[in-house]
Amino acid sequence: MKKFFLLVALLSLPNICGSECLAAEERDTASTSLSGCLNLGLGVGSWRGDLAGNFGAGISANRGRNLVTLRFLYNSQFELHIFGQSHPDDHMWELGVLYGRIAKTSYGHASISAGLSVSSATTYSEPYYRPPSYTYGYDTNNSFGIGIPVEAQLFWTPTSFLGIGLTAFGDYGFGNTRSFWGITLCLQLGMMR
Repeated sequence: MKKFFLLVALLSLPNICGSECLAAEERDTASTSLSGCLNLGLGVGSWRGDLAGNFGAGISANRGRNLVTLRFLYNSQFELHIFGQSHPDDHMWELGVLYGRIAKTSYGHASISAGLSVSSATTYSEPYYRPPSYTYGYDTNNSFGIGIPVEAQLFWTPTSFLGIGLTAFGDYGFGNTRSFWGITLCLQLGMMR
């Protein structure tokens, strides 16, 4: 008799739950599907204590609340060279792999990530003139390092394949490349909803 009531209860469960059970099942299926996007952004930040402009690009994939990102950043210091000859602006690049968590809604998402990166920096000395020909020149210093990149994103996704948002980032650098941070205004292309 107990088996009969258990069987009846199990068979009537979909009717009792109705659309709520089906909606929960659809959300679970959607949250485990793989989706991804491409982020492109421009912004400002700081590197070596000076104002820097930056360009960022990232490829992200997520399944459920897990997020993996391959990130490329390029930073270049702003320097005004009003008087005399100048040298190129100091610049650096970073390539990082980050893991994080993402929270999604029907109108956007927010995420936070951290990982491991490699970076390279090129700095230039002040210009000088060398005798005997008094030619103009400057010294170049190239350095490499590793770091711990971090990133926080907040995106509005008006459609399922297009988003606009802000990405705040930083990298605690080991070696001569030093740490940096910044914020970019980003365009997101892909399926992140």
